[in-house]
Amino acid sequence: RAGYHCMETGKWHNGKDSFNRAFADGESIFFGGMADHWQVPCHSYDPSGSYDGDGKRKKGAHSTTLITQSTIDLLRRRDSTKPFFASVAYLAPHDPRSMPEEYRQYQLSNPPPLPPNLYPEHPFDHGDLSVRDELLADIPRRPEQIRTHLAEYYAMIDHLDHNIGRILGELERQGLRDDTLIIVTGDNGLAVGQHGLMGKQSCYEHSLRVPLIISGPGVPSGEIRQQLCYLYDLFPSICQAVGIDTPDSVTAQSFWPSLKDYIPHRNNLYCGYRQRIRSVTRDDGWKLICSHGTDEIQREQLFFIPDDPYEIKNLASAVEHAQTLSDLRALIAQGHHVSEDTWPHIEEWKGVSA
Repeated sequence: RAGYHCMETGKWHNGKDSFNRAFADGESIFFGGMADHWQVPCHSYDPSGSYDGDGKRKKGAHSTTLITQSTIDLLRRRDSTKPFFASVAYLAPHDPRSMPEEYRQYQLSNPPPLPPNLYPEHPFDHGDLSVRDELLADIPRRPEQIRTHLAEYYAMIDHLDHNIGRILGELERQGLRDDTLIIVTGDNGLAVGQHGLMGKQSCYEHSLRVPLIISGPGVPSGEIRQQLCYLYDLFPSICQAVGIDTPDSVTAQSFWPSLKDYIPHRNNLYCGYRQRIRSVTRDDGWKLICSHGTDEIQREQLFFIPDDPYEIKNLASAVEHAQTLSDLRALIAQGHHVSEDTWPHIEEWKGVSA
């Protein structure tokens, strides 16, 4: 409605009906969650919105290369009389972990370090230890196997970085780089051995934190912000950045002012995984994770992230932090009620230190 040419390439995991409500152009559109990176079933943009079948398999090019080239093609054929919004939704670095061999060989020859919180297995039942991701590596975890997983994960990200560079190069070629707001973000991270886990099905930092890199008009260069935000805060932030009124239906909060000044954004973040795990992170660095395992034991983990970024030292049983634990429990209760959550009734919570 604001006059933007809106286009999308890559993954669209929200159903076919919604695609044409959001975009007026697109290419290499994949309606799904994951696929063989070398044979992605894709659709071209269909103005009728029918998108029959599963799409035509694009063989011979890696999904990252395919989506990049489609984005460049869209940028070249766009209506240059309008401002544009391009959503580039890569499949990588989601497994299956496959990438051009030269990227894999480089990382295998220069393997990343193992994380300090690499455990043979998760120390307790947090409610979902047999989900698909957790079966991608042996249990107990073997350091050399984890090192290979990490190398392949990094190789996919290297290849991704290179292709993002190609898109930036196209913006440069068209003289658009300085006038374009560029946002790099992503899905939840993977544990890849941390805490004995492989996937993202937890509330640890390695799975809650996502990349969020922003450049463009009005964005300070080379600076980092530590304020807490949710990913859905992006929508009102983009609206404010480009001078569009945020629809009344949007309940997220713009963090655009926090990019310009060191002002608070959110006091805490309430997060969860299915009906098993809840967490709250406060802007002073304290974090509480509550887990309800299949063994019906309710466990608590209290961490002070600035001193313990890998969440190794659980302080939930420390007497000197009893008040902090109580305060964070209250924040989880607040998030539980505001979101009408179906988490076990928080007033009856009797967690034990895990």
